This record gives sequence, C-alpha cells and structure tokens, in this order.
Amino acid sequence: MPISLSNAHWILLAVSYASDANVAALSAISSAKPLILNTQLLLRILLTFLPESVHPDVYTDFVQGLSQRASSQHDTDVQVDWGATGELSHADVEGRLAALHLKRLCPRRIRNSHDAVLRSAPKDPVTLFILSRANAIEKETGLLTLVPSLVRPFLESSAYLRVWFTSTILPLLRFEQERNRKDGVTVDLETFESFDGAAGISILMSKSIMASREGAASADSVGKDLRETVGPWMYGSTQRKRRKLDVEHSGRAHLQGPKIDSEAVPRADPVESGFQNEFQIQPDDQLEDWQHTFHWMATTAVDNFDLAVKTLEGWRGPGDADVDDIDLSADAVQDDQVQSQLHIRYCQAALACIYAAECDGEDAARGAHSILKNVADLMGYTLPPALETDLPVLFTLEQQITQPPLPFDTYSPRLFEFNELLQHNQQLTTPTLEAFVSLAMTVHSAFVLANLGFKATIAQVAKLRFYGDEADSRRMVQKILRQHLTNQNTSERHWLDIRQQLSWLRDWNSGIDDPAAASGNRGVFAQLALGTLEREVLSAIGAAGHYSLVRSIYLPENSAEAPLDKDEVESSLLSLFKEFYEAASNGNRTRGSMKRASDLLAAFQSSFSSSASFRKASALVAATHSLSFYALTLEPGQPTAPHSIRDHRDPLGLIATVLSQHSESYAKLEDLIVIAQNLVIANPLALSSASASPYSKYGDLYAADEPARKVHATRLVIGMAIDAALHENDFETAYSFAVNRLSHSDATFRDGNTQKPAQTVTTDDISWRAAYQAGRHPTTLPLNAPVHERTRRLEQRMDLLSRALGLAPPQALPEVLAAWRRCEEELLTLLHDTAAKDAEADELAERRISGARGSSDLPGAFRPEQPALLQNQPKRKEVGRASKADGEAPMGLFDVARGAAQAFGRMGQSGTQQSGVHAEPTLADAETEELESGERVRKRDMVASAVTGGMAKGIGWVLGATPVTGEGRP
Repeated sequence: MPISLSNAHWILLAVSYASDANVAALSAISSAKPLILNTQLLLRILLTFLPESVHPDVYTDFVQGLSQRASSQHDTDVQVDWGATGELSHADVEGRLAALHLKRLCPRRIRNSHDAVLRSAPKDPVTLFILSRANAIEKETGLLTLVPSLVRPFLESSAYLRVWFTSTILPLLRFEQERNRKDGVTVDLETFESFDGAAGISILMSKSIMASREGAASADSVGKDLRETVGPWMYGSTQRKRRKLDVEHSGRAHLQGPKIDSEAVPRADPVESGFQNEFQIQPDDQLEDWQHTFHWMATTAVDNFDLAVKTLEGWRGPGDADVDDIDLSADAVQDDQVQSQLHIRYCQAALACIYAAECDGEDAARGAHSILKNVADLMGYTLPPALETDLPVLFTLEQQITQPPLPFDTYSPRLFEFNELLQHNQQLTTPTLEAFVSLAMTVHSAFVLANLGFKATIAQVAKLRFYGDEADSRRMVQKILRQHLTNQNTSERHWLDIRQQLSWLRDWNSGIDDPAAASGNRGVFAQLALGTLEREVLSAIGAAGHYSLVRSIYLPENSAEAPLDKDEVESSLLSLFKEFYEAASNGNRTRGSMKRASDLLAAFQSSFSSSASFRKASALVAATHSLSFYALTLEPGQPTAPHSIRDHRDPLGLIATVLSQHSESYAKLEDLIVIAQNLVIANPLALSSASASPYSKYGDLYAADEPARKVHATRLVIGMAIDAALHENDFETAYSFAVNRLSHSDATFRDGNTQKPAQTVTTDDISWRAAYQAGRHPTTLPLNAPVHERTRRLEQRMDLLSRALGLAPPQALPEVLAAWRRCEEELLTLLHDTAAKDAEADELAERRISGARGSSDLPGAFRPEQPALLQNQPKRKEVGRASKADGEAPMGLFDVARGAAQAFGRMGQSGTQQSGVHAEPTLADAETEELESGERVRKRDMVASAVTGGMAKGIGWVLGATPVTGEGRP
C-alpha cells in the first residue's frame, strides 16, 4: 500500500469495484470516504461501470443507503485491497481519471431538452439515477423485466417515480411482455416515453384493433388493454403535456438567447416537499388529457362500432385502472372533483359513440343498447327496456323524464357533426336524463326499423325524427311496406305486427294525432299524419291479398272503431285497384294483376254496393277482360296492355278497331254491345288524370245518365257492326241488324215505363246513317241470280232507305231520296224486264199450243187434256204484289214524297217546341205509318196492273190472271 494516496486513487478503486460488481467493497469504501466518494459521484460510477445485466437486488440496498446519507459525515480509515491501483503514480492516476467518461444522471430525454424541461425534472440524484439506470438496462440488455426490481424499493420515497413507474414501466411491460405480440413490433422505453395523445392510445390499443379486425376481440380483452395499459399510462399524461408545453414555450426563448449548459447537474439533495408541491396536477389538465381517450373511442366507433361497444363493456372509465397496488392517493393525481367530471365525460363519450357509429341494422341497435345499459348503471338511471319488449307496454318519453321535452327547433343540425359530439354541454351527448331517454327511444326505433327491413344508423334515425318532413317519412314507410310485399308468405299476424310497429314509430305511444301538437314528444315518423300512415298500411295489406284483414280493421261493424272514414277506405282501395290494373300486361281477369284487380273488387263489392266508382271499376275490368279475347294492335309492334285501353282517348273507338282487325267479329254483336256499354259505364276518366272527356266527340254523352249512355253506345256499336258487315258484303246480316236491332234499340231508348219521352243524349245521327248506308249498298248478287232474290234484295234496300227517310234530318233528305229513287228505278227496270220475259215465254207457250192444235185430226177440235207445260206451271203471283202476310212491299215515289213531307212537318213542329226533351222519329215510326186506304193507288201498283192487265187480255186467260182494279189491294 502506498504511503500517500490521492482522492483520484479512491475514485479509481471505486470504478474498479463497480466494474467487478463488487458492491459490498464499494459500499465499504464509500462509507469510509463520504467526502471523496459523494452520493452523486458514486451513482454516476454505478451508472457508467456497473454492468446492466447485474440484477438490481444486488445494488438497490446500496443506492438506498446513499439516499439516506447524512450531510455531516467524515472520512475514516479503512483496510482495503488496492491491488494494481495502489501502485499507480499520481500522474498515472490523474491521467486515467481524466480518461473516464462518467454518464450523467439526467436521462437523455431531459438532457437533450431545454432549460424549462430541466426545471420540471426531478432534482433528486437517486431518482435521476433510477430513471437513467432503467433506460440503460432496457437499451443495453432489453431486459425490461429487471426494471420493476430496480424501481419498487424507491416508490414510497419518490412521488415522481410512483407516477413514472405507473404510467411508463407498467403499461410498457404489459404491452410488450405480458402479451403475445403476433405482429413482432417492439417499443423501447425511450420511444414509449415519447408517446403522446391520440397516437399513444392508438399504439397501446393496436393489439385490440387487430384482434377486432380478425374477429377475435372480446369485451374482456379490450377492457384489459384499457385497464392495464391506457389507464395507467394516462397517469403520466400531465408530465407529458407539461414537457410538451414547456418545450414549446422555451423554444421561442431559445431563438433569442444562448443554449443553457445542461451539464450542470445539481449536486445538492432536493427538498422532497418542494418536489411534491411542484408536481400537483390541475383538474383541467387531467380532463383534457383523458379527452384523447374519449376521442379515440368516438373515432373508433365510426368505423369499428363493435370494438367501441366492447371497449365500453369491458372498461368502466378512468377510475377503472390497474396500477398494480400502487397508492397514488397521496399524489393528488385524481381528486373527487376530477373523478366526477371524468365520470360524466366518459358517459358523454359513450353516447357520442352511438351517434358517431356508421354501422346500421339490428347489430348497431343491440350494440347501442348495451352501451346505454352501462351508462344507466353509471348514472343511476333506470335501465332501458329490452329491445324485444312489446311496443304497447313501452313508456312514453314524457313518462320517463321529469321535465317536458325540449322542442325540436332547439336541436341544431350541427349537433350531429363529429367534432361537436364531445363538446361540453352538448344537448345530444351530455348524459342528462332527457338526452339518455331520448337516445334510448331512438335506439329502440332503429331496432324496430331493422326488424321491418329498413337499416339506418342511429344518427340517421335521430335526424329523421328531428328534421324529417312528411315526404321523407312517407317515402320511408312506402319503402318498408314494399319490402314486405315481396314476401309472398306473409300472414295476417305479420301485417298486424307491421301496422303496430309503424304506428309506434310515429308517436312512441303518445297517442297524438296532430304532428304539430306533439312538440318534442313524438317518434321517428312524427311528421306523418295518422290518416296518411293508415292509408299506406291499408294499401299494403290489400296488395298482399289479405282482404278479410282490411275489412276487420278498416270496415268494422262499429264504424266508430275504424281508423279511417269509409270514403278514405274506398279511395285507397280504388288507388290500389288502379295500381293492379296498370301493372297488368294481359286483360284476362283470371291471370296476373288483372286477377288481383278483379278479386279486390269482388271482395269489397258488398261493402261498397252503392259506390258509383266501384261500379265503374267493375265495368272497366269486364270490358278489358272481353277485349282480351281479341288480338288488338293499337300501336305497331306492341301488344295492347290494359292501361292502353284505359288511357285510350276514344274508348268506343276500340270497338271499331276490333271490327277492322277481325273481319268476322261483327257477328258477335251481343259481345261487342256489352263491351261498349261497360266502357261508357266505366268512364275511364274517373280512374285517370285526363282532363278532357274522351266522349266529347259524342256531344253530351259524358254528361248523360247511365241508361242513356248505354243506349247510345248500343246504337253506335250496331251502326259499326252494320258497316263492318257491309264491308264484308254480308248484306243479309246488315239488313237484319238494321231492321231488328236498331228498331229494338230505338224502342229501348224510349221510356217504355212512362208516357214522358226519355232524355236524349244527342240527335240520332247513327240510326238513319246506318239504315242509309245499308240501303245504298250496291247489289252484289251475280247476274244469273234468280229474279226473286234480286227483287227481294232491292225491296230490302228500299225498305232500309224508307226507314232512313223517317229519321234523317231535313238537310239529309235529298240525298236519301236520291238513293231511294235510284233503287226504285232499278227495281222497276227489273220488273219490266221480268214482265217482258214472262210475256215472251207466254207467247212462246201459246204458239206451241196453237201448233199442236193445228196438227190434230179434226180442225178446231179441243184436246181432252192441256199440255204438261201448262198443267205443271205454278200459279204466279202478280209481279211486285205481296200480301200483308208476305210483308209490305216497298213504297211508291208518291208515298216516299208524302213521308218526306211529313218529316218536314215534324221538323217544323219540333222547332216550336222547347229544346232538350223531345221524342224523335224512329225506324219503328217510319215502319208503322199507315196510308189512307182507298184514296189513291200507288204508282208501283198502277204500273204492275197495267202490265198484267195487258197480258190478261192476250194470254191471261191461260195464266188465270185477274185484272187489278182500284178498289183495293190483293
């Protein structure tokens, strides 16, 4: 041992002991030479030369002893083994000592900061040593598990270490080592200490976020992350925030002055009480620090609502933190006021997560309901009812709150913006009783909507309630009902449930009919009037074919129990009928939508037996069904759909289309008449949006009563059928229609039950024209046709023309008379030719008889028998003559003139009568006019008598003809 050793020798000896981890020897010399080996120097030697792999249990007692040193100690002698150190000269020792680079006790994050950070850093050298030693152990060995053994012995004596260990070492250990890190990402202590705000929370929750994406996250695992990492980490938030603010503040000062030397580490022991006073946490700082966590929760809810729900289920707020039995109460980290405010902010963040969620459907409603149950438990509110609770037993909003609800106009649309959800005193998310109950009812509404098939976020449902108008609500109701109509297997019970749910969504059991009177106590469809909602539901139930359910709800025996007036029910059913009719592609009432339309009318015919609209709809279906058997083509290349029939501007013109496209359809006159009558009864105008009457071309037909319209339609169809028959050269059918059907229709048109003439629809321009067209139709018989057929055809034509004369207006009489005269001339010519041929035949027969007589045995002798030619010749009728039994023969020209004069007389008399109601001349009148017997002989009879009289003087005795006299007619 050298005679004299310098202080440098003792320092080198301490370095040697520290390098060898000989803590006992180091402790011995430090106790003997406290003035040379002061506390700060020894801690720096340990920090620099003691291997980081040495377990802290080896030297923590020694370090604790250094912290308890008395300031009045003196150096004493001690026996030590100097070894090689004792043989070094003073110069060598000084040189080696100068070569030593002792680490500073100040950690790098403090050492590299500005003076403001140094002022907020702990001044206790032992605390600084622990902080630096922990960083060195983690950096050099990665054995973070050694740090708790290093720090725990000093927690009771240092508030800074307690907060630092709780907010840094515990969460980092749990984040890195107590979890199975599948991603292989590691975070060192220095980096972890730099975490701040939302970025730090995102990293700490990264494992839960990844597990949620993989579907492996649970409420327990997410809650554990928050409880064991985020919760403890947030205790150091004030330190992090203070460092950040101080750096920003001092950074501006740094631009104006020199950098302060951070090498000057205070050597004096700090006053512990002074450190504690400096570390007091302000409540506002803590609320703002935790706001990062609440913001992360709301942000997570936007894209990953399931993770947010599990977060709130597994973590009950800032007070739910696992700090490993470390008592932080003495550090004033969280006082009662702060804890109460954090409790409210946590509940507000929970409600904000519900409004921020962008997921929809039943899962969103169930997640929101779970959050509400947790909020109710924390706030002491009544738990919200289960989502499956029967709607009629749910309480109204006013029954659950102590004050009247706020009017809707107090809720600004800005309240739903994400940045506004976590603001202080936010009306939607501040967990007041009204906000909580209103959100609970909204969540229940979203669940009901999801069951109805309409998926919407909670925020969308709330916006519809606050800001939706009647049109929005009606569109949503219609969309819901249409979705259920696509399901063909819905039962009556199902539709009853739908009606109940929609009714509850409207008023939340408040029973308010007027939306304006509901104020803030109304449901999602509050803007929709009750009658409008019921009409939509009625139409949907009817469209589903549940007519008995419609009658039981909307047409009960006690009309006072009906939710709608009978007129409203009728209007809704007719609107539904119109939808069925328009959707039909085939007019057959036994197929598709036409069957549905027909079934609907049949189901409610008894309930609306006196309804004119129902009669019109039934007539329209009947007409459309009958027309479906004719392949009509109204537009080239397109089939005729029922709506084309309904929208046709000239419904009766459809009959003309049938006749033109089906050459033999005129033979089905009865069918065509029924179709026409149904068309005029249906009056498609009543079921369409047209403004002009399709019957305007027929005068006052639209304004006439139903019987008059039917008669007029019958006339028109008969006239069309006559024209069609003539077009097909079927004169016999046309003549039959004109004589039988037109006369019959005219008789029907007259009021047979009363003596008063029936109301006319318009001047009978149809009957006389039909008779005139048939009468002027040229004879199409072949030239070799028998004479009696040609004569009969001409007589029929003249008969039709004489009927037309009786009905035609005065201005048309010359035209009809001209046609009649041409027909008569043709008949007279035929009669004259026939008479000439008969006379020639008689003369030829007489010559043959005379020749036979001349060749007899005795001149002038008579044969006992007449020739077979005369014996077998039938008895002829007089040409152009017919008895009453054979039918009246055509009238002569004088009779026609007389009839025309009578027509002129009637027209003159009608001009003096009051217009409007009058009796018209009909074909029956023209047919039944009687001539004055015996006053004159018709010209036709005079011509016929002259011809036959001349023949009688010649060979008439052979024919047995009797001369015609003017006394009478045969």
